[in-house]
Amino acid sequence: MPNHSKVIRDPIYNLISFDKEKEKAIIDIINTPEFQRLRRIRQLGLSYYTYPTSVHDRFSHSLGVCHVVGELFDNLNIPDKVIIPELDREGNNISLEVEKDQLRLVVKLAGLLHDIGHGPFSHAFERITNVDHEKMSEKIISSKELNILNILTSLGNELLNKYALKWIIEILNGTFNPIWVKELISSQLDADRIDYLLRDAYMCGVNYASFDIKWLFQNIEIGRINSDDRDGLLINAKKGIHAVEAFIVSRYHMYEQVYFHKTTRGFEVIVQKIFDRLKELILKGDDVNELFLDKSLLNFIENNDNLEAYLQLDDFYLVTHFKYWKDNSKDEILSKLCEVIINRIPSKMINEKANENLWDTEIGHKLFEQLGDNQVFYFEDNYNNVPYKDSYLLGKKSSERAEHIWLKLGDKEQKELGEISPIIKSLRNNDL
Repeated sequence: MPNHSKVIRDPIYNLISFDKEKEKAIIDIINTPEFQRLRRIRQLGLSYYTYPTSVHDRFSHSLGVCHVVGELFDNLNIPDKVIIPELDREGNNISLEVEKDQLRLVVKLAGLLHDIGHGPFSHAFERITNVDHEKMSEKIISSKELNILNILTSLGNELLNKYALKWIIEILNGTFNPIWVKELISSQLDADRIDYLLRDAYMCGVNYASFDIKWLFQNIEIGRINSDDRDGLLINAKKGIHAVEAFIVSRYHMYEQVYFHKTTRGFEVIVQKIFDRLKELILKGDDVNELFLDKSLLNFIENNDNLEAYLQLDDFYLVTHFKYWKDNSKDEILSKLCEVIINRIPSKMINEKANENLWDTEIGHKLFEQLGDNQVFYFEDNYNNVPYKDSYLLGKKSSERAEHIWLKLGDKEQKELGEISPIIKSLRNNDL
């Protein structure tokens, strides 16, 4: 009997499989250099300095999101044909009728590609370089010089050949219509969050991410969101509320114990200081040939729109440079900063305040004045000064569409999760 599926072992879902015929595009994209690069980018950046086993990568996470969004899609009450509004060449409004299986492939491809643009050290790198990984994703997907565009325009279906690339980009940037499609990838109850919570908790060795994903999927449907007058994801309040509560509580614990961990935050600041010092040395006119092992990093520093240089950068590349600068840099500050990373020398906390307003700013300024040239090795840190954000849990009184989780109480009555769940209401009013 021929083997019709590509099967990948996974610690979270046991087996992830892709149909070799129907999902050939997924397999082809996985095998591109652009996607294989994600093997060399850690999912949690520098968290492995805090949790030694959290060395998983964006590659495995992206496979997981692709798998989860397919499972979620299959559990939803999606009609056999879905109407997608589009514009023709003259700019007139038209309606395209898309087969359910075709839309499923597009959604899974979007899940697979949602992190293709991530740089080294994940979100921390974005803060250093002012690069938006979502914009980089769009560039990588649509570049004629790379491999993914050709795959997406050769799907073997006239409609998908023409629109798949456009739809995937719209799903990833949140402009796709109908909105419920993009919510499968990016919302408060999406495949991305589901996978990274389960995967991050498992790889960090913590048990905070505990929720019934199968029961959750059994109790999600597509329905009319009354407040927004659109179709969106609805949870069966009677049966599904406990599963979705567990999902949000898991997020809360993971932010408190993993994503906001002070040791990780400290190392992320050191990486930022390394790049700040590097830029200072370049501006001073130091010999760049002594600073860089090749031109990729320098080319990207000089032009952060340089896609070719960006794709050469990964965690291993930068760590190799850190070790090189530690051992060979003539600049004592750069060498010392890199030593902190290479030899794992965590920052020590001088003073901790529950409220940043309690910190005496005047005393803080005097402290930094006394440090003089050594102040580069010290920094003031805010608890929320992390690249990982969760707008749903930050207690905002007004939210965008994607910041709601709607529960269906009856045929017509709907309420936001925080309105009927005392647990979630309490968490949302508690600043992390």
